[in-house]
Amino acid sequence: MRKIFLVFIGIILFVTMSVSILLSHISSTLSSKNLLDNTLEKSNFYDYFYDSLITLFVEDIVEKGYEINGNNQNSKLVNFYDNESAKKSINLYMKNLISKEYFKEKTKLTINQILMLLNNENHDLSIDYDFDIVMKDSITDFRTLSKDLRLAQLIKDILSVESKEILQPLTKDLGFEYTEVEIKSALDEIFPDEWIENNLFIIHDSFIYYIAEDTDSFLVTIPIDDRLELAANVIKNKLNEDDILYDLVLKKLLNPLLENNLSNLTDFGYGITATQEEVLSIFKTLAPKDWVGMHGNNIIDSSVSYLTSEKDDLSYSIDLSDRKTAAATELKVFGKNKLDNLLSELPACQNFIQSSLATSSIAKKNKPSCIPGGQLAINIFYDDMIKIINDEVDKFIKDQFPSKLDLSSEDVEGLIGDDSDLIELRKIISDGYSLTNDDLISLISSEEENMNIEDIRNFIAGNINNQNLETIIGLELRELNEVRNYINQIKLIQTMIYVFMIIIVMLFAFVSIKSTNKGLRFLVSIRNTSFVFLISSLLIGLIIQSVKLIDITPYLENISLTDIKNTFPNLSNELNSNNFISQIVNIKNAWINEMFISTLIYILPSMIFFILSLVYIKNKEKNKKGES
Repeated sequence: MRKIFLVFIGIILFVTMSVSILLSHISSTLSSKNLLDNTLEKSNFYDYFYDSLITLFVEDIVEKGYEINGNNQNSKLVNFYDNESAKKSINLYMKNLISKEYFKEKTKLTINQILMLLNNENHDLSIDYDFDIVMKDSITDFRTLSKDLRLAQLIKDILSVESKEILQPLTKDLGFEYTEVEIKSALDEIFPDEWIENNLFIIHDSFIYYIAEDTDSFLVTIPIDDRLELAANVIKNKLNEDDILYDLVLKKLLNPLLENNLSNLTDFGYGITATQEEVLSIFKTLAPKDWVGMHGNNIIDSSVSYLTSEKDDLSYSIDLSDRKTAAATELKVFGKNKLDNLLSELPACQNFIQSSLATSSIAKKNKPSCIPGGQLAINIFYDDMIKIINDEVDKFIKDQFPSKLDLSSEDVEGLIGDDSDLIELRKIISDGYSLTNDDLISLISSEEENMNIEDIRNFIAGNINNQNLETIIGLELRELNEVRNYINQIKLIQTMIYVFMIIIVMLFAFVSIKSTNKGLRFLVSIRNTSFVFLISSLLIGLIIQSVKLIDITPYLENISLTDIKNTFPNLSNELNSNNFISQIVNIKNAWINEMFISTLIYILPSMIFFILSLVYIKNKEKNKKGES
C-alpha cells in the first residue's frame, strides 16, 4: 500500500515539478532581461536589422520616388537624379545620425525598461534616447545630404508639377499656357538653388531646435516679395512673346471698357453707319503692339506694387488722348470710303421728281435713292456731305470715345486672374511666407492620427514616458498593464505551485523512507526527491530541445505582406526570403538554447544530489553488511 501511495505522490510531484519548471521558463522569458538580450545578440539580430533591413528600406524609398497627384488625378513621379548615389548618401546620413552602437544600446535599454515595467520593478517608464543631441549633431550632415541629393532642384521639380496644375486653369482662361519646360525655366530664374538651399537649411535648423525644445515655438518667415518681382519679369517675358500680352490687354481690358462707352450702331448720315465691332476694329489698328505692350507691362508692375503693399489698390489709368485723335482721323477715312462706295452704286436720277426727292434726302442727311444730275454732278454736294460726315465723326469721338480709360481693381483682377484670396495673398507676400507650429502638426500627422506635437518634443528632448507612450510607439499603458497582470498571475500561480510542491516533496520524502536506519532516512528522501527533480528537468529540457526540430519555415513563407509589398518591394522580398527566414529560425534556436541553459539550473543540482545521496547510501549499506 505504501509503495502504491508513494508512486501516486511521485506522479503528482513529477507533474508539479514539470509545471513549475515550465512556468519558470515562461516567466523568465517575459521578465529576464538577459535572456532576450542574449537571444537577439547571438542571433545577430542587431547587425541584420541595422545593416540589411534599413538599407533595403532606403532603397525602396529612393526607387519609389515622390508621387504627385495633380488636380486632374494625373499622377507624376519625381525621382532622384542618381538612385545609386542617393542610396549611398541617405544610408551614410542615417548611419551618421544613428550609429550601430547607439542602435544596440538604445534597443537593449528599451527592452530592459519595458521588462522592468512589466515585472513591477518600476511603475514609471523612462527611456532617454538623447535624440535632441543626435539631431543637433546631424545639422551639418543634412547640408551634405542636401547637396548630394540636389534637393533644391528636386524641390523645383515638385514645384513645377504643382505649379502647372495651379496655373493651367488660370492661364487657360486668359488664352495661353505654360509648358513644363517653361515652368522649370521660370522656377530656375525665380528660385535659384542657393536661395532654396538657404531657406531649406533655415527651416530644417529651426525645426531641429524646436523639436529638441531649445526654442519655445516654431516660426520661420521666408521673404518672397523679391521673388514676386522676378516672377513678374518672367510673366512679362512670356506674355510679350507671340502677341499674348497684346491680345490679352486688348481683348480683356480695352475692348470691354470701350464697349461700355460705344453705341451698338452709330449713324454718320446718308445711311452711313459704323457698328461697335467696326469701331473696335479701327481702334485695334490704332493701338500698336508697343503701346499696348507698354500698358500691359505697366499693369503687371502695378499689380506687383499692390501685392507687395507698395500701393493700396490695383486701379490703373490709360491715356487715350492721342488714340482719340487718331481714331477720329481713321473714322473720317472710314466714312469717306463708305460714302464713295454708296455714291458709286447709286444711279442717276431720271426725272425732275426723282432729283427733287434725292436733293431733299441729301439736305436732310438721309440716303438718296439716286444722284441728281448723275455722276458728273456729284462734286456739287460731295464736299458738303464729307463735311457733315466728319462733323458727325467728331461729335461721336467727343461723346462716346473716352480720353482715358480708368481700370478698376476688378478690371485688373480679370487680367491677372480673379482670386477671392487676393487680400490674403497680398498679406503673405508683404509679410513673407510663415511656417508655424500648426503647420508642423499638419505636416507630420493626419486628422485620424491626432498627433500631439508636444509629446514628440518631450520624447525628442527627454524620453519615452507613461504620457507619450501611445503617441510615440503606438502602445497604450493600458495594454502594458494587461500584460503585467498576466505576468503577475503567472507568478502567483507559480508561487502557489511552489508551495504545493514543497508540501508534496515533504510528503513524498516522508512516505519514501523505507530504511529503519534513522541516519539514512534523510538521505533516502533526498535521493528520491532529487531523482524526481532530475527526471522532470530532463523531460522539460528534452521538450525544449525538441522544439528545435519543429520546422517553422512553412509558416513564415505563408505570411502575407500585401500591405507593404507595393510600397516597399525590396524590403518585402527580403522578409519573404530564405535569408530572413533563417534569421527568424536563428532567433528561435538561440532562444531555445537560452531556455535550455536555464534548465540546467534544475538538472545539474538534482543530478549532483541524486548521485551523491545514492553513492552515500550504497556505501552505508555496504559498510553495514560488512560489519554484520
